[in-house]
Amino acid sequence: MLSHEIGTPLTAILGHAELAEETVDSGHPGHPGHRSIGAIRRNAERLAAMRNEILIMCALDTAELTAEREPVALADAIAQALAAVETEIPVVGADGVTALVSPSHLQHVLINFLTNAAKYAGGAVDIHVSGDDADIEIRVRDNGLGVPEELRDHLFERFTRGSDNTARTQGSGLGLYIVRGLAEANSGRVWYEPRQPRGSVFTLRLARARRRTDR
Repeated sequence: MLSHEIGTPLTAILGHAELAEETVDSGHPGHPGHRSIGAIRRNAERLAAMRNEILIMCALDTAELTAEREPVALADAIAQALAAVETEIPVVGADGVTALVSPSHLQHVLINFLTNAAKYAGGAVDIHVSGDDADIEIRVRDNGLGVPEELRDHLFERFTRGSDNTARTQGSGLGLYIVRGLAEANSGRVWYEPRQPRGSVFTLRLARARRRTDR
């Protein structure tokens, strides 16, 4: 009920803000109101994302989250996530690799990893895919400052956030907690490792989708 009461006005705000942006862009380019409309849209998107995180957290806490797994081509999924965060980075090893995972859950995890890299890394980011006959590992790597040692054991707990000295934007502190829950719901796991000589590596392990000829 609460989800509907919050979601309906948010959807309306987003829709009207997007329409207003398009109208200003087409009829009054450079209008001073454009920046204000953009701020309304971006903050409504942030609220919508926070609402979705809270809904997922509640589903995790009540063991109601389920994953409808299906074969997903990683090259396409990674390209979709990169488009969502509006960035281009090197991707190695994803071509021809298929994972067994919920497509929406995979997108959530990838976007979280990429968004965190943009917040905290401040340097080069890449994605490296590897695996064996049974499992696939997707690594998002950066050469930023890394995660302070005192936070590493709590990184995937709720309300854990990186250092305010390195983050350029605020977050809910639920992101990696949800990422862990989504990974486990898909019979996978996630973990963090420091990258040498500096940086972070966040890894998602998933089952490889069997080919039709496999038994």
